[in-house]
Amino acid sequence: PVDLKANFAFKSILAITSHNTAVVPNFEYANELYQRFKQSCEAGNCKFDTQFRFGGKAAPIMRQKMKLLNHLFEKHGYKRTHEFFMSKQPYGKIQKWAEENGIKMGASELVDYDVAGSVILGAKLGSFYNNLNYEFDSVTMDLWFTRTITRLGGTTTELDYNLISKSAGELIEAIDLASAEGEGYLLPEGLDWGRSKKAKQAIAATPVLKDKPTTGDADHDQFLLTFTDHEFSQEEVTQWLRDAVNDPKSAEENENLMFWLKRQKIAYAASTKHYKHPKTGKPMKQGYVDKTRLNQIGKTMYEHLTASIEAPKNGSKRKWYRDIMKMTKQKLAAKGVDMTYADIQAVLWYNEKDITEQFGFTGKGSEKNDYAYAAKLIAQQMKESNE
Repeated sequence: PVDLKANFAFKSILAITSHNTAVVPNFEYANELYQRFKQSCEAGNCKFDTQFRFGGKAAPIMRQKMKLLNHLFEKHGYKRTHEFFMSKQPYGKIQKWAEENGIKMGASELVDYDVAGSVILGAKLGSFYNNLNYEFDSVTMDLWFTRTITRLGGTTTELDYNLISKSAGELIEAIDLASAEGEGYLLPEGLDWGRSKKAKQAIAATPVLKDKPTTGDADHDQFLLTFTDHEFSQEEVTQWLRDAVNDPKSAEENENLMFWLKRQKIAYAASTKHYKHPKTGKPMKQGYVDKTRLNQIGKTMYEHLTASIEAPKNGSKRKWYRDIMKMTKQKLAAKGVDMTYADIQAVLWYNEKDITEQFGFTGKGSEKNDYAYAAKLIAQQMKESNE
């Protein structure tokens, strides 16, 4: 027989830890937190852990949702909470109930739209919880779904030109300030301008990297090396930034400025672990070799200029996307292909991953691992650790 409490706990945790997390680490996080929940129950007080440190940038949201889960679990029990999660009612009614219980909810859905109570976890996380409970007609609008539908609609980016203009102005100030203070990372001698003293020392102490050219797209251990084909003077960059202050769209269309900004972004994040200490010659402790005010703002401006839409911004957008999925489902059915929304999303998910890989954007988040694979992987790891 199915342990309903365990079933509710694990699926709730899996949904919550899916926030901005790839499939395999999502399952790893969920399994770890479920084991902690199980241990708390064995000690006589079932609690969801809210103090975990993993999860990266997504961790604060995850911990917040786990606290919400504790609140619902303690006040209503797992049976009533699960029933509430699966029941459908107008979003406005759920929103009102949440406010009465001290729970804040945004305008992620239209107030008259009938939605499952799990939306209290968030529109995407709640829909995923429904899918995990065999409710496959709930459209889970995750990052990959949003990328597909916005790409097909030609609206993959949504730039805030006010932020771009502001960043350009701050960059000009950073360049002027660094030059005036003689900090050493805006030197006039050609290739070295924009490079910190610490970074130059690290390169000099690491002969294998010295004088080796890179285009700026290589791994972090090559980020500071000679850019033979793309060198721009301080005056050129400053003028491009002045243009961007007055006309932010000019920055978007300036390939040279975009390249320079991307270089600042790579420099900002580069780890010292690939370099040797300039004095001792030993490998550096992990940290940042070239983090300056200049490349910090450069990184921010680059991100403003490449900001992609990663989730529907409001209830109207969600309704529109659902309508598109509904029409797609109906057209497939008319051709004898009966698919649930979850089936359609799975097909689109793999296709979007293939497109991402084809254009060279690879990484942990782009791996085509599904939850069946993740479950088998974790089960095998647990089995081996118990042998």
